[in-house]
Amino acid sequence: MNEIGNIPIGWVVLFFIVAYCFMLNAVMNYADRKGRDKTFWVFIGIVFSPIIATFLLFLYGESKEHRKERIIEEELWKRNCETEVEKIKKGS
Repeated sequence: MNEIGNIPIGWVVLFFIVAYCFMLNAVMNYADRKGRDKTFWVFIGIVFSPIIATFLLFLYGESKEHRKERIIEEELWKRNCETEVEKIKKGS
C-alpha cells in the first residue's frame, strides 16, 4: 500500500537520506579543498541544499590564506624539481 512502484516507501526514504549524506560529504571535502570552514559549509548545505552550497563554494573560490599556501607549495616543488634536474645533469 505504501509503495512507489514495487519499492516500499521506507527504502526510498533511506536512499534519499544516504544520497543527501554523500552530497554533504562532497560539500565538506570541496570546502576543505578550497580552504574554507567545513562546518559552516555543511551547515549551509543542510539549511539550503548541498547543490546550492557547492555552487556558492565555487563562486567564493579559494580563501586567501589557502591560495598563499598553495602558491608557496608550488614554488617549493618547482625549486625542488630544478635542483633534481641540476643533479641529474651534473651526474651525466
